[in-house]
Amino acid sequence: YSSVGGGFLQVLACAIRGHDDSGLWLNMKADWSVLVDACLIEDNFAYNGAGLYLSPNDAYIQITNTTVQDNSAFNEGGGLYVTNGTDDVYVGSGTILRNNDAEQGGGIAAADSVTRVAVGGALIEGNSASYGGGIKGSAVLDQASLADNIANFGGAICLLDFEEAQVDNSFIVDNIASYGGGIYNSRSNLDVTNSVLGNNSAWQGGGLFHFETVSSITDSVISGNTAGDTAAEGGGGVHGLVALLTVADSDFCGNTPLDLVGAWTGEGNTFEPDCLDCNGNGLPDTIDLQEGTSIDCNGNAIPDECDLV
Repeated sequence: YSSVGGGFLQVLACAIRGHDDSGLWLNMKADWSVLVDACLIEDNFAYNGAGLYLSPNDAYIQITNTTVQDNSAFNEGGGLYVTNGTDDVYVGSGTILRNNDAEQGGGIAAADSVTRVAVGGALIEGNSASYGGGIKGSAVLDQASLADNIANFGGAICLLDFEEAQVDNSFIVDNIASYGGGIYNSRSNLDVTNSVLGNNSAWQGGGLFHFETVSSITDSVISGNTAGDTAAEGGGGVHGLVALLTVADSDFCGNTPLDLVGAWTGEGNTFEPDCLDCNGNGLPDTIDLQEGTSIDCNGNAIPDECDLV
């Protein structure tokens, strides 16, 4: 669909599958608002944006309660490709991007450093790419979950050359890559706040690999990440190469072989060798009790919901 003028477009309760081009292709103009809701977009193939190809051009496009799965792009954006828009595309609650693949951005790809995608309450899982199994490019994440994505660089998120990501209140878990199982950041801006980087794995930088940049982590949990490069002390939690990590009020536990490799600065952090998580909520028990997400009425250092009666 290519728009003229202005208006409101709704794509509702649809099934789009099996196309040798983008399942949904939208080239919008300013003064348009678009809602894609309750759709199934699957098994499409395209050069860019196999599931959805979106060019908002100052229009606002919102995707909710939609499943985008099993799409394949030859180049970028297996599930979703966005160009010509900064925060003009919102991938919202109830949306799932699953089992999509591409060379860059298996789940989502932002076309360039000035294009940025907003993701809130969405699940991005099981996608694959060479760069950014879950997301490649600039993004703002809030209450998002990225899990079980695979890539060479950045299992969940890959940032290259002046891109940027703001990750708030999100879970990045069980992703795999050669470098940066959770996140790969090369010469870009990364700010992680109140989030969990957990159980990701890579050759270097299980949770985060960053290169020639400054990355920031605040009020977050970096737990159970692994790096295979034990000989070079690969940095299970974070591996920095010619980079600086600023980290504050964050909790590291169970990362192997080491929590941090490379230059870092900050205060208010805790480091524990093990991560006991008896209730399986992704937070170590000590952090549950510290943050108040669990209570310990009998003072035995075990969340009450895990105590045997």
